[in-house]
Amino acid sequence: MCSSTSIYAFQRFYFGISFIIPIFAVTNNNNNTYIMNTTKQITANQQVNTQKAITVEQLATILATITKSMTVSLTYFVDESKSRTVNGNKQVQKRVKVNNLYLNHNYTNKVQNLTGNTEFVAHELNGKERVFSTIISSLSKKNYGKLMLDGKILHTESTKLLGYFHNGFKIELDKNNPTIGRSDLVAPSFYQKSTYTPGRNTVSQEDDFRMITPFLDNIETIKIQGQEYLIKE
Repeated sequence: MCSSTSIYAFQRFYFGISFIIPIFAVTNNNNNTYIMNTTKQITANQQVNTQKAITVEQLATILATITKSMTVSLTYFVDESKSRTVNGNKQVQKRVKVNNLYLNHNYTNKVQNLTGNTEFVAHELNGKERVFSTIISSLSKKNYGKLMLDGKILHTESTKLLGYFHNGFKIELDKNNPTIGRSDLVAPSFYQKSTYTPGRNTVSQEDDFRMITPFLDNIETIKIQGQEYLIKE
């Protein structure tokens, strides 16, 4: 087994202080690497021929170079925000597939274009800090410094729920029917559909879009410019 490591340094300025942020890109030629992310269990030699296995650090390096508008597709595993919390941990997770996630779509510009209100200005990111145009960093105590992908999903685009999970096991849940599955694991708001839209509720329902910020290490697969990547630990 052999491997090569490259270090990329990006200079950023936060609070008037200059920081050099290193991103390590490690290429490992071990084709039998075992990959596991919560309920994701795949061996590298089981991947289809079109997939390329990369690390989270390598994914960050790729995303950092994307400065123009483009769409990507991805599958990610994330906490269900409306599930109950026990000892600081969400009780339900979900796996989601997004067919078209838009990168480098400026939130303020998007709201202005959709509403015609050229005076609209977005609020500062709450608990997050922008690192690159496609990447933001968490400022929370629990996840400080962890990188997230910044993308937008249009109302007309489809997302597919691939399943809900509790303690690593798939469970039944239905947002439209509280009598199905483990309703005890989610808050009542799980069954309430929000009609609140972006731009502080100024964008119409027809033009609705939403922002998602999955942690890079929660992304399982992502397709960028025709190349599909399998994210390994």
